[in-house]
Amino acid sequence: MNKKTWDALIFIASVISLVVTLVLLWRFGAYEITYGNSTVVIDGGWFLIIMNAIRVIALSVVCVISGIRLFRAKR
Repeated sequence: MNKKTWDALIFIASVISLVVTLVLLWRFGAYEITYGNSTVVIDGGWFLIIMNAIRVIALSVVCVISGIRLFRAKR
């Protein structure tokens, strides 16, 4: 497979991963509001809250970088 195909696969996989992560965070928020729990209780501690934030940021960066690589004009 050529480089463009790999870039497309990486972009699609990173977008799907980001969407799944954001949906899970949305569901955590809905559960928190419905049952009156805190985010610390749902996630299991501050460490996992920070790790979730890092995961969302990292996936966002990967989506942007792979999208730029995929859609940039060839020189």
